Amino acid sequence: MSRVVRGSYGLWVATDVMLRYSEASAFHSKGLGFRGRIFRGVPIRMTEGERCARTRAIRVKLFHPARARAFSLVEVLVVIGIIAILLALLMPTLSRVRESARTVQCAAQLRQLGQAFHNYAAANAGHLPSWSGWHIAGGDGTGEDDPGPAWSEMLAPWFVPATSPIYNCPSFPEGYPFNYFISSRWLRMNGRHSLLMSEIKCSSEFVLSGDTTHEHLYPPSLGNAPETTNDCDKDDAVGPALVFFGEAGGFNLHRAGNNVLFADGHVAPFFKFDPRYMTFHPQVLAQNWGNIDGPSPE
Repeated sequence: MSRVVRGSYGLWVATDVMLRYSEASAFHSKGLGFRGRIFRGVPIRMTEGERCARTRAIRVKLFHPARARAFSLVEVLVVIGIIAILLALLMPTLSRVRESARTVQCAAQLRQLGQAFHNYAAANAGHLPSWSGWHIAGGDGTGEDDPGPAWSEMLAPWFVPATSPIYNCPSFPEGYPFNYFISSRWLRMNGRHSLLMSEIKCSSEFVLSGDTTHEHLYPPSLGNAPETTNDCDKDDAVGPALVFFGEAGGFNLHRAGNNVLFADGHVAPFFKFDPRYMTFHPQVLAQNWGNIDGPSPE
């Protein structure tokens, strides 16, 4: 058996015979021990030949601190491969986390918009802002900008300017700002442009606003509107604004669906129109956009 011992020049291995005698009580008393690089301890009752043979230490350098072992190419490639596999496993999770954060941010912006609607109504005898045509933020009523203010411009003194990024859903493609609408279908079917908050009888189900996900409300190349500018007066008076994946011209903006703002101020995502929780009629439950009845102004 051999044992590793440490000397002044590194690590050494001494033979079993040598160590047996090194552990004897007379070892140190006879002045035996390390001397330079060779272990000199020898038994007393041995011939000269045995003494020379059995006291020879086997020098084995096990470690030298100034010369570290380098990685081989195979080891480096294995480590890189493991890292690549871990990244491939983590990327979908990171993508879901980022999308979840964007959904939460969009919902927070819609809640702020809902509070602004209530503030506007409180200052204007219960009326919400009026829907109208196609408007350009800061326009002068010429070109593609219809005369009069957009509902977002009417709301500005109680909220933010129509050009504010709060109106931009973070999940929407860049270059197409203003992604929220105001519910107007029931008003148009009754020949009106402004809704009274007191007329809303189903406040927790009435769709007041939400993600605008119909292509007819966006200019090319995202949408198919005849205009080339961005409308800051999006509404669903003439055509639906909130549509879902699988419906004509619609898509789901978030992984959880499309965010919807209700008249009572709460926001929730939906994959499709759910008559149990949604209605586009301020006084009748479970009414989809296409089911709104009333006299047409045309």
